Amino acid sequence: MQTDFHALVEKYEHNGWPSLARPDAAPPAGWSLPLIVGVRRVHHHSLSPDSEHMAFVWETGDGLSDMFTLPIAGGWPQRLSFERRSIPYWWDTAPRFSPDGRWLAYNANGHVEVVALEGGLPRVVSDFAVGASSPVWMPDSCGLIVSVERGGLTRLMLTNRDAIWPRPIGAGIGDEGDAAPAPDGTRIAYTRSPHDDLNRIDLLLADLGSGAQYTLAALAGENTTARAGHPMAARSHC
Repeated sequence: MQTDFHALVEKYEHNGWPSLARPDAAPPAGWSLPLIVGVRRVHHHSLSPDSEHMAFVWETGDGLSDMFTLPIAGGWPQRLSFERRSIPYWWDTAPRFSPDGRWLAYNANGHVEVVALEGGLPRVVSDFAVGASSPVWMPDSCGLIVSVERGGLTRLMLTNRDAIWPRPIGAGIGDEGDAAPAPDGTRIAYTRSPHDDLNRIDLLLADLGSGAQYTLAALAGENTTARAGHPMAARSHC
């Protein structure tokens, strides 16, 4: 009795559909397989204004995920933060370079910290509140807009990298967010979601000099401020 044996042929498919060929790609120079699998998760990167440095979050182990920078031209990462507690990476946020590229602002342990790229210890700039998040730089690379929780609302506050006592940007009648300062730093556009009308999102403009508030649109979406003196654009969802 003779039995026919057939060699098994490797086949990649999904639900009967053949897969594309997957030729093995050589790893880039300097990145061996042991090195690749030995590096913990790296995520949430941002590029400096001069495109010379990359900042990113690196999970370093022991429950920490700190901020690092890396020269685009090559080199070893430089650690900027310490004792930054790890959170699920999908809840984390990318660090923010200042417009002059000399400072980095980021969320850390429920607050906002600022550190100089040239070195030094990070500084908490939001200890005036129980917690803060979502830093946005002003054009002068000194002022900082942060989000805080006060009175059951998300409020936008204007402070700076020296942690001066903040001033509110909005009137505090709804959740505020999506801050976008004008190029000259005299006005800030932001969105507001009133709690008495959960189907509405307003687009407002705050004048920092006079304190005036202007409602520009309702049910507004993404907004951008062009060059100083030019119109503002908003995308409506209605």
